[in-house]
Amino acid sequence: MNKLFKPINFVLEYFLNKYSGGINGYSIHSVAYEDGRIIGSFSIIPQNYKGESKIKIGLGCDAFVIPDKRSDELLLFKLFKEIIPSLQKNEIKGIISIPNPKAVKYWKYIAKWETIDFIKIQAIPVNYKNT
Repeated sequence: MNKLFKPINFVLEYFLNKYSGGINGYSIHSVAYEDGRIIGSFSIIPQNYKGESKIKIGLGCDAFVIPDKRSDELLLFKLFKEIIPSLQKNEIKGIISIPNPKAVKYWKYIAKWETIDFIKIQAIPVNYKNT
């Protein structure tokens, strides 16, 4: 988990309404648990994308494995693979995602994801307290 964000006590209820703003009002999650504790997850938000025609694509996000379980280097890949049947059932044709810099090699070489383009990002700092 990213240390910039406060830790979340992950429980199954956390995922029930997460990302309900997708095309059908739901998101898809694969969740790894051990001894009743959630130790990792991979989420997909179904979306319609328009190009020459409309296509259902899953926005991949919130992939994580808690730090003390990262010794299983394939756990994240297993979570990704477990979600594929749900993608097929929901006629989702592919996944688009923006992995963090540390995860790019993982997704590229282990999950065999392909880079299709690069996004130029502008960061605009906002001092909301006017200090």
